[in-house]
Amino acid sequence: RDPLWSRGLGDVYKRQEYSGYHFCEAEYRSYGDEDISEVYISGVFYDSYVTPSRVDDSFAEFIDAEYDPEATIYNVSCARNQHDSEREAERSRNRAISNWRDRDYEVHRVRWSR
Repeated sequence: RDPLWSRGLGDVYKRQEYSGYHFCEAEYRSYGDEDISEVYISGVFYDSYVTPSRVDDSFAEFIDAEYDPEATIYNVSCARNQHDSEREAERSRNRAISNWRDRDYEVHRVRWSR
């Protein structure tokens, strides 16, 4: 058995590079006396990185430190918002903002760069 062809999907995933134009979204929710649904969306930025979870963690830490949201973090995503051009990423970001608003989320646009 050839060890090169026996690598698991985890090894392949770890080596993938995510280069292109990105924006990040951090969704916060809290349920109680008053339900809170809010999302923080970064501006578009170009980046090339190997592990998307590090970018997600960095964005979440920034939001918690700079904005101190009232709700609990629910989901953070940067890698899925990868685009080949800045214009395409801006259009996608604007659609995301509209979609969040349609779901009655409070949308916060934030300045953050990787």
